[in-house]
Amino acid sequence: MDAVFLLGIFCLIVTIPFMLYALWALLNHKELPISFVAAFFAFIFGVYAVGKDILPKLIIQTNGESPQQTIIYPRGCREHFNYDGHTYCVCVRDDIDSFQDAERLCKEYGGHLATINSKEENSKLYDYFIEELGYQSAYFGYTDHETEGEWEWVDKSPNGRDGAFTSWMQNPLQPDNGGVSDGDEREEDYALFWHKDPDYTWNDGDFRKDRVTDTVIFLIEWDYIDGSLQSPL
Repeated sequence: MDAVFLLGIFCLIVTIPFMLYALWALLNHKELPISFVAAFFAFIFGVYAVGKDILPKLIIQTNGESPQQTIIYPRGCREHFNYDGHTYCVCVRDDIDSFQDAERLCKEYGGHLATINSKEENSKLYDYFIEELGYQSAYFGYTDHETEGEWEWVDKSPNGRDGAFTSWMQNPLQPDNGGVSDGDEREEDYALFWHKDPDYTWNDGDFRKDRVTDTVIFLIEWDYIDGSLQSPL
């Protein structure tokens, strides 16, 4: 829970009794004290702060020729777009501490960390989230956490060593595990777009939060097959 959410809870606890009194006063034609104005705005803030955190953003949208589907976006899911029967969202969170936590969150909302299976898909994601929206980095669902050097997608699609699409930076050559040995706490097991790399290329990172914003950014994907939103693995 962040500070805004906790402050919202506090505001609601303090102001709900006052709002109930105000309702009673209005119904009985009683005069409201001047402090009602401050209480009213504190109540509105409380509703906003709590609501944005615990009430997911429910959006009904059409994906290509698919029928309308309902996606519940988690908190921190700021922008989304549709491509080739899939929906993608960039998620910015301050309460996700690991790749595994991020994937669990994605599955809770019916998706998974984004998988990239072609040059065209890679370009679409990079152009929208990095170039157009200006995010400096974004993790997606490619990892060698289980076995160093053996990269796999979270949806178990074929990995790069089997001939599937990859876009690792070539100079300097990536992935490099952060230049440390396997098992080191600084090792880098998770693929991402990184703003310091050439356009459309990947780097490997440690999935730690940004030191300035104290947040981690990752891409969520929802899949459609025959017009139906698919459940996570």
